[in-house]
Order: sequence, then C-alpha cells, then structure tokens
Amino acid sequence: MKALRTFPAIVKEIWLNLKQRPIRLSLFLVSISLLVGIDLWDYVAPPVAEGLTAKNLGAIQIPDGAPFSFAVFGDNKNSHSVFISLLDRVNQDPEIQFALDIGDLVYDGEKEKFRFFQNQVKGHLKKPLLTVIGNHELLDGGRGLYYEIFGPFYYSFQIDRTCFFVLDDADEKGIDPWQRHWLEGELKRSQKECDQRLVFMHVPLYDPSGSIYPYALPSASADDLNRLF
Repeated sequence: MKALRTFPAIVKEIWLNLKQRPIRLSLFLVSISLLVGIDLWDYVAPPVAEGLTAKNLGAIQIPDGAPFSFAVFGDNKNSHSVFISLLDRVNQDPEIQFALDIGDLVYDGEKEKFRFFQNQVKGHLKKPLLTVIGNHELLDGGRGLYYEIFGPFYYSFQIDRTCFFVLDDADEKGIDPWQRHWLEGELKRSQKECDQRLVFMHVPLYDPSGSIYPYALPSASADDLNRLF
C-alpha cells in the first residue's frame, strides 16, 4: 500500500526538481514575484482620485424643457454579475440620461474595493453616474477615499425646474448641523426655482416594513428632517 505524502514532502520534492532545472526555477521565481508584486500593488495603490461627482454633473446635458429619465439603484456592495448586468441594462436604455447610486457602492472602504467599483462602472456604463455615500463606505476608514474619488459628501444640482439634493446620513444617525444648515438654505432657494424637489439619502427616514430592528434613522432625526422637508 502506497504511503500518503505530506504537504511539506510534496513541496520539498517540487523544489528539488526545480533546482535541477535552473531555467524552470528562474521562471517559477519570476512568476511568484510577479504575483506577489501585483497583489501588493493592488493593496497599496490608491484608486484614481478623479472628483467624479463634478465630472459627471458636467456630463449631464439636458436642454431646458426637455423630458428626461434617470435610473436609481444602490446597495451593490461590490456585486459582480448582478451589478454588471444592471449597468449594461442602464447603458442600453436610450431613455435614461444618467444614474444615481444611493450608497453602499462597496462592501467596505478598502482601496481595492473602491478600485473594483470604478473599473466596473468604467467598463460597463457610458452615462454619468452620481453617488450617495453609504454606511459601508465608512468601514475601514473609507470616508477619506470616498471624498478623494467622488468629492463632496452632500451636494445639490438642478435640471431645468427639477432640484436634486444628495445628503450624507451614512453614519445612520442623521445629518450634522452644518449639513442641515446648508440643506435648509438650499430648500428655501429651490422654492422659487424648482417645481419638483427630490432628495436622495442612503439611510431612509423610516422603515415601512415595521421591522423590530428597523433600518432607518433614529426617530428624532427622522422627524426633524421630515418637518424640514
């Protein structure tokens, strides 16, 4: 009966065979070095800091008075096949001029996760994409990376007489006093300039499911924003 070989014994045998064949050994070592180098670069290299929000806002070109449509989705969290399929469908729909991803773009805030998201969008979506920061972007110190890549955590923009407000409630507590002051001013300004006003935020005010563990803002924060709206 043939004895089972242990893993260290197999590795030792492979190494001895490689040592007897210098060319193969050199190729093996080069391959290992390349794999380690690529993995290390993927870990330490930052995603491209592009200011994507301003760039994509500038790419939305809709004439005043023209009807327009846009897509809204979120919680993709580095999804592969489902998210790519969604992007392809948005890209192929001639009625959609731009899209809004309302947060949890990535599974966590590590650099390679943001880079993976960027590559997916660049490879499959040829329309402007605006983003909302979600709680998963905050994990592993990702808030700073989000700012480098996309820009401001909250912002507003206007298309004809429709005003859009993108908020940052990613900490799941609400919006801070500075953001609230900004929002109040923006809402007042928009009363005269806009017929429709749309607000996008990752954590909803209320959870309509009635869950015992609701995914929503604390009631005090939610009620305050509700009154403001």
